[in-house]
Amino acid sequence: AALIITGVVLQYSKKTNSEKCTHLTTGHIVKHILNSNGNIKPVVEYQVNGKIYTVVRRFRGIITRTNVSLNNLYVTKGAYVTDKDYLYVPIGTITNMKQMAQDLWPIGSEMTVYYNPSFPEQAYAEKKPFGTSLLVILFYILGIVILLISVIIAVIIFVS
Repeated sequence: AALIITGVVLQYSKKTNSEKCTHLTTGHIVKHILNSNGNIKPVVEYQVNGKIYTVVRRFRGIITRTNVSLNNLYVTKGAYVTDKDYLYVPIGTITNMKQMAQDLWPIGSEMTVYYNPSFPEQAYAEKKPFGTSLLVILFYILGIVILLISVIIAVIIFVS
């Protein structure tokens, strides 16, 4: 039950923060965050009332596809963002994440930033979150599975 409650709290928190980000401005890509697991994200710098802030572009989820073959030893392209806001990253024996990030979001390029006018540091780059994130779904599923297992064990103990 605690996992289900955690999922509900995460979903509500994300929705509440997203609803407060009602103002728009234009930011610029200043760098990329690169992880070896296929997680590449642009860092966007934006300005509100003369003060500079940064926000990391978030995605609904990350999909990686590993394809290791002699024809695919060095991967430098093929990353994209789906319509449902998932980041897709192909992985090879050697993957140039820096090149993929630069191709998707060149340093200096513009990106829309949605921010909270009361707290401008609360912001989302390019898109405000929508739908349910994979993390929340995972909490729901694990919570339900553990709850069902607990009920089954309780019934077995009660019957015997």
